[in-house]
Amino acid sequence: MGMRSISRFSRRIDAQRPPLTDRTSLAALALAALSIPPLWYFADPWIAEAMTRLDPSVTGFFQSITFLGKSAGYLVGSALLALGFLLWARRPGIAVRDRYRAIWRGEAALYVLSVVAAAGIVINIIKPLVGRMRPVKLLSEGQYGIEPGSLDYALRSFPSGHATTVFALAFALGALWPRFRWAFALLALPVAASRVAITAHFMSDVVAGAVVGIVTALVLRRIFAHYRIAFRAEGKGYRLPAYAD
Repeated sequence: MGMRSISRFSRRIDAQRPPLTDRTSLAALALAALSIPPLWYFADPWIAEAMTRLDPSVTGFFQSITFLGKSAGYLVGSALLALGFLLWARRPGIAVRDRYRAIWRGEAALYVLSVVAAAGIVINIIKPLVGRMRPVKLLSEGQYGIEPGSLDYALRSFPSGHATTVFALAFALGALWPRFRWAFALLALPVAASRVAITAHFMSDVVAGAVVGIVTALVLRRIFAHYRIAFRAEGKGYRLPAYAD
């Protein structure tokens, strides 16, 4: 298939696809952001103390899945996928349609890499600026508050890095494969909740992390669409290119 045929194919399929919007995500984002102050001032200490009374089997389950919030594997995996697909697209003799598809997959992996990396950078700037005490300070020493400017691990509770990572990943994947977006979000929930269940974070830390992850995914999706990388801008929404799969 020649380049003109691919172009006609892309335009025809794009014309049949309704543009995607962020309305639902923005509504959920607003509700989450508004919940942070009341959680911080009224509910966080009570929830943290309640988590110490969980059945050990429940705590054990959450302890076993909390590692899924670490970003290193997602960063390395998406970087390797981006490089692999983009190199594959340059292979001599590859069919034009297969080349377009490989390029999109490489761009999609690059988008995921960028979202997870950028979200991680943002929260690692916020953490020392806020200097919030982790639940261990409350539960073992009765201390609850902030010490801005500290690099102490016990004072880097807000926001949760694990929650940031899983929600950044979930919403990045949801933008690329919209029919599964709620499945991705649901899979992120127990990993984020694990940080509260094992008393590594307060509830508002986790909610703030989710907000940072989602905002990062939405902002970078708009930037990528503007430059026609992985997405195509469409009014107030966006489209995936015809050869996306």
